[in-house]
Amino acid sequence: MVNLLPVFSKYKFLIALFIVLCGLNAYAAKLVDPSPITVPEGTTIEQIQTAIQGAIDEKNWQVENQIDQLIEASYSVRSHKLTMAISYTSSQIQFEYKDSVNLKYKEKKGKKHIHRNYMPWTQSLADQIARNIAMGEGYTPIKFETKPLPPARPRAFNDATENAKPKESFSAFGKFQLEAATLSEGYNDVAQHNGATRNLTINLDNTLMPQLAQWQRHSNSDRALVIRPNVERIKFIGNAARVMIGGHAGESWMTVRVSFVDAATGDLVAEPLLYRKAGQASRYIGAKLDYKMVEDMAQDIKQYMMNNYDKPMGGGAFPPAQFR
Repeated sequence: MVNLLPVFSKYKFLIALFIVLCGLNAYAAKLVDPSPITVPEGTTIEQIQTAIQGAIDEKNWQVENQIDQLIEASYSVRSHKLTMAISYTSSQIQFEYKDSVNLKYKEKKGKKHIHRNYMPWTQSLADQIARNIAMGEGYTPIKFETKPLPPARPRAFNDATENAKPKESFSAFGKFQLEAATLSEGYNDVAQHNGATRNLTINLDNTLMPQLAQWQRHSNSDRALVIRPNVERIKFIGNAARVMIGGHAGESWMTVRVSFVDAATGDLVAEPLLYRKAGQASRYIGAKLDYKMVEDMAQDIKQYMMNNYDKPMGGGAFPPAQFR
């Protein structure tokens, strides 16, 4: 009888190598700037400037240069930095790549390529500008500089069995700043963990930000709330391991502590610890369920805010002891 094990092992190795190479290539993509934003009739240049500057502050960007109706703004993540030019008239706002550091930017045969994160990072800013513009005269910038915010402080409530109620309902606040998700030390040296954290930020932008914008439009409160998600603990199985050994690679799981901070006082309003575990995955579907876990976590954070918007109730999936 012929022993086919060496042949199968060889193909497994080739498949894994292919996935790794695809993953490396995926970090570079064709550079696509956000589409122009059409400005509603009657909007003044001053309102456009306010909407752009407000979005820059709200999405943690920095103004590098400003000349007439052109703003150059930058966004930094660790050693990575990008700069985008934002030009505007009374009828349109346009976006264009300006510069970058450690984002694999290159031009070849007249085509521009850059790290794939350039697109979601710049689109997130553009979407916030569009939301601000849509509010018209009702938009006022969020001010978050009254008092320095306390640093994220991961810790485990080992004696707790559920998340405590917020000190007050979230409806007491009329302005919201959603910060990018951070990753606790000890987990940030693994590429999959950093990728999952970035994906959480993107999913929160897509799921939570529209709800925050709606609350802000209908609120008369000038109080501002900072929302700071921190991936406190995580195990994320990547595609290579899933394809090689499927469910035997183990289960992906994550705990996220979300700090809700009163921007004016620096007081902690709530700090739930939320938990998610991915479904049992197989080699045939790769890491699809692992990525869905991150999407579900973003939905959980949104649901926690909705549940505690009108009345403090607490709740949320609190992690079992072994995951705290």
